[in-house]
Amino acid sequence: MGRGRFLRSLKQRWWLLLLLVVPSTAGVLIWTLMSKPKYEAFMTLADKRDPDLNLPVLYQDQLMTRGVNDTELRVLNLTSTIGSFTVLKQAFDQLASEGYIKDTSQDSLREFISDVSITPQRGTEFVQVSYVDDDPDVARKVIEVIRDKFMTRYASLVSAPSDARVEFVRQQLAREKAAYDAKLQEQKEFQEQYPEAIGYETTVGSLAAQIQQVKQRIADAERAMNVAQATLAVAREQANRPTMTNPLETINRNPNPLYESLKQRIQTAESMYEARSQRYGPNHPSMIELRKQIEEDKAALAETDPYIVGTGYQDKPPFEQERLNAELQAERQLEYARAEKASAEAELRSLEQQKSSLPVVQKRLSELTAELLAHQSAVANMQAKLQEAQVREAQNSQPTIYMLDDPSVRELPRNTILKTLVTLFLSLVVAISLIASLGQIDQGTYTPLEAENSLGFPVLGVLPKSAQKRLPIGEERPSALAASYQMLSSQIMAVRDKLVGPCILIAAAEPDSGRTTVAANLAISLARDGARVLLVDADLRDPKLHEHFGLENRAGLAEILSGAATMESVVQPSGVDGLLVITAGQPPVNPVRLFRSQAMADFVEMVSQGADYVVFDSAAGSTFGDAAVLAEHVQNVVLIHEAGRPPTIAEFEFHKALERLGVNILGLVLNKARPDDCPTYQHYRRNYERTMQRYHPTAGRAALGAGDKPVRGEKRGPEKPEQFGASSDDDEE
Repeated sequence: MGRGRFLRSLKQRWWLLLLLVVPSTAGVLIWTLMSKPKYEAFMTLADKRDPDLNLPVLYQDQLMTRGVNDTELRVLNLTSTIGSFTVLKQAFDQLASEGYIKDTSQDSLREFISDVSITPQRGTEFVQVSYVDDDPDVARKVIEVIRDKFMTRYASLVSAPSDARVEFVRQQLAREKAAYDAKLQEQKEFQEQYPEAIGYETTVGSLAAQIQQVKQRIADAERAMNVAQATLAVAREQANRPTMTNPLETINRNPNPLYESLKQRIQTAESMYEARSQRYGPNHPSMIELRKQIEEDKAALAETDPYIVGTGYQDKPPFEQERLNAELQAERQLEYARAEKASAEAELRSLEQQKSSLPVVQKRLSELTAELLAHQSAVANMQAKLQEAQVREAQNSQPTIYMLDDPSVRELPRNTILKTLVTLFLSLVVAISLIASLGQIDQGTYTPLEAENSLGFPVLGVLPKSAQKRLPIGEERPSALAASYQMLSSQIMAVRDKLVGPCILIAAAEPDSGRTTVAANLAISLARDGARVLLVDADLRDPKLHEHFGLENRAGLAEILSGAATMESVVQPSGVDGLLVITAGQPPVNPVRLFRSQAMADFVEMVSQGADYVVFDSAAGSTFGDAAVLAEHVQNVVLIHEAGRPPTIAEFEFHKALERLGVNILGLVLNKARPDDCPTYQHYRRNYERTMQRYHPTAGRAALGAGDKPVRGEKRGPEKPEQFGASSDDDEE
């Protein structure tokens, strides 16, 4: 849709714009001013737990409670807890039991849940909970109940895992203590039964400690063997990769891990010997065992190479060289790990033999001592876990919910101006869109260009739809309507050479298109332009020309054609110089028969000889055949189309019928056009009307009024027409 068509549609349907915009805007304004105020109760809170970034995760449930450190995740968990069905359902039930909520149905519950607003504050760890109601006390009570139910639920979620953990650790600690006490009592009873075993306690303890150390060495050697075997397997899997050049062997020296391990063990044993020398003498069994162990480790250290000598390769790709070095290193490590394991196993067998060689009492005492140490270690471990669990329970018992805003109430602003402006804008958008849509689907013809494109005939003139429908009969007065008809009469005179005789038929396919008014005003305008004009009312179906001029219709064209009267007897003066009128007379039953008679041909030939222009009015062409028969006699036709009405099939058929008859269609008159679509009317009103009123004071009423209409029955003289009364709305044709 072009801008011009859109603006025309907007001007045509301005009432629709007012109909949509004014009631909606006024309704929203009145509703906003008259509605009850709304109150919003709210609270703002956050979860202020201490960060645990540097603490190890000992329990899986830390991921759900205190181990979560991401602020956004904490806010989301807090929001989910407040908005959970459990919390809101409990709050709803309490409010219903206290009478704040009357309806306890499921629909009311769903509405209550949807009315509770939970909004995380962007960029912070705070969450705001709000509720809107007409009563501020109800709104505050809702937020307070939600707060209480949330705090209860939150405390249960946080403290329940801690309580369960503490209870579990206590039970395990109690069992370990009972086992330790039982084993301690068993050792005490054994020592009371065998007092001589007390002297061997130190030896047995030292032997048990050495056995434990050797077992640890075996475990370390097995781990080293597993690592070396895995590394060697990976290196050998890649051994099939082709090489680019022949390798050159090189000698590599790497530190020996077994050598470093023996040095570390010797240093540890010497430190223990020095510490025990302050308590025991050199001949004490534990001191003797430590010296023996140190001597054996030094002997093993002397036999162990400090470096691992391996073969390397040059002229290899980096990847292949790394693989070969890793393979050699893994082989050496595996070899030394096996040697270490074998050495530790031999030492363990030696210690076991020493243990087995002890008396039975000493052996039993060593077993009891080892078992007691194991239970003692378990009890210490469980005590540490219990302390940790109790500390975490104490931390969880402390409130971590920080209330930035306690439950408060504030009145919501009405936003009257904003709501009114938004409604005005939206209603304008809807109204303009609707008007544009209606303009898009509107197929009516409003402008001369649209009329020419849709109907296919040149437009001779555009006549406005205004309060003044008829030109005045008496004194000529300047007006916008007179200027429009002067344009039409000028066009008729301009094509005088193309006329087939002086007769012109004003015809239209559709009724109520304004044929009679156009015929009368065109005849007046031609006469005032200096032509001799005869106006004939050939509409024998619904004659109205005589009403336009205030003439009698006792005899007219029908009587002339039937031979009941002569033309001289029925011609009447119109009150306009140069214009005579022949009325229709009494309508016959079949006007077409009269129009096809020879009398009609003779009448046309007779009137053509005595006038410059003979203007014929006619009946609707789509309803009767009168216009087509008249067109055969008159030959010159001016078509009338009502502006704003889309062309109809009947209109096209009528035009085709005239073309088949071969008549001279002068063009088209676009009647009843909007003033904005009529350039002559618009320019006159805007630019010339005041000037005309200044030079012709009587032109003002004529330009704005409805025109003059003679009173029926009054007589008029040919030289001095009488003035007639106010206009009427009769005959819109």
